[in-house]
Amino acid sequence: MYRLKLDKYAITTEQKDSTGDRNALVKLGIKADLLKDLDDKQLAELLAALLYTKMKKEME
Repeated sequence: MYRLKLDKYAITTEQKDSTGDRNALVKLGIKADLLKDLDDKQLAELLAALLYTKMKKEME
């Protein structure tokens, strides 16, 4: 799994266990059966998109 790390100007990833991230996404309302088919790279991309959306809303 790739854990997101937010730097000042870039989102990078580092290898970690994905269980916590998958559980966090389920808590956000994303169905677990949709997440089971995602590989680690796709999961990291989903997290990056959610983080970007959250940051964009906070900056408005």
